Amino acid sequence: VIEGKSFSILWKASFVRLIFSYEVKPTARGSEVSCSAKVRGFLAWPVQWLLRKKIQKNLTHALTTMVKQLES
Repeated sequence: VIEGKSFSILWKASFVRLIFSYEVKPTARGSEVSCSAKVRGFLAWPVQWLLRKKIQKNLTHALTTMVKQLES
């Protein structure tokens, strides 16, 4: 994780792609880490519906970990 940079993680499975894009922005108090998740592919709608809460929970954990890395 580097301040001022962005990166994406792509996860592929049969007929589905999950794309997680992270961005680290400098702020007056330090850094702000944001993330967006996109589900693409033939089975995107059912996967998004089934995994929405799990994705949100895991993103919260991932962003918290990144913030700790940036603070140290």
